[in-house]
Amino acid sequence: MKSLTQSQNYHPSSSLTTGQTLMWIVGGVMLMFLVISLLFVAKLGSEGRLPFLQKRSANLTPSSSDITTQKANQPPVAPPVPASSTEVAAVEVTADTLRPEAKANFVAGAESVLPADIAQLSKEDSTNRAATPSNPSPAAPSPQSAEHASGMAEEVARNIEGWVRDWESKDVSAYLAHYAPDFRPANQLGYNTWLQQRKERLGRPGDISIRISSPEIKIKGERASARFVQNYSGGGQRLSEIKTLDLVRNEQRWLIVAERIGQ
Repeated sequence: MKSLTQSQNYHPSSSLTTGQTLMWIVGGVMLMFLVISLLFVAKLGSEGRLPFLQKRSANLTPSSSDITTQKANQPPVAPPVPASSTEVAAVEVTADTLRPEAKANFVAGAESVLPADIAQLSKEDSTNRAATPSNPSPAAPSPQSAEHASGMAEEVARNIEGWVRDWESKDVSAYLAHYAPDFRPANQLGYNTWLQQRKERLGRPGDISIRISSPEIKIKGERASARFVQNYSGGGQRLSEIKTLDLVRNEQRWLIVAERIGQ
């Protein structure tokens, strides 16, 4: 009977209501938010990104005046010197050192030379500058050389005129005397063959006429070149051609060493 009575007084726990469930959910969410916030704060604090921690660290940073004072109190530290370097004596920097050209007797590159040697170098440098012009101009031909060349050109012209006269007169000896012993005939003709040919043509009967015009004479030392237009008439022929004579000076005469037609 007792057990039956006890069993009738037992009441099992009832389930949570809707309000209690919501409260548990809200409490769990708030707890998770609090835990996450604490972790986030701890992370920012370790990185020094929290505003109140930065102010504190800024207050702990020494001022620039303190750093300057500490550096002034520290003894100067000499820079390391390489093993291969040598000691160099201190040089006093003056206006003359910065501008060596201000010194009247200064010569570049002679800083380690004795005063007597400096004076000698300065004298030699000024002499070289006077002897060597900075922009040498081409030497103009002197009046004497131009006059000499003009006189030689007149000599060549007179010899050519004599050559024409002796040719027209058919004076074989005088005509051949205008040619040098080493005369080189054109067209690879041998000298003896050319000599025989000239004697034969000058020995033909009849008059001949030779006129030259537009002569151009060039002098080069003891040699000359004469280029002109030659008009020949004789034996029923009339020829007008350009001829060039190469001459060499022999004592007071100009002798023909080469004769070309058409050049």
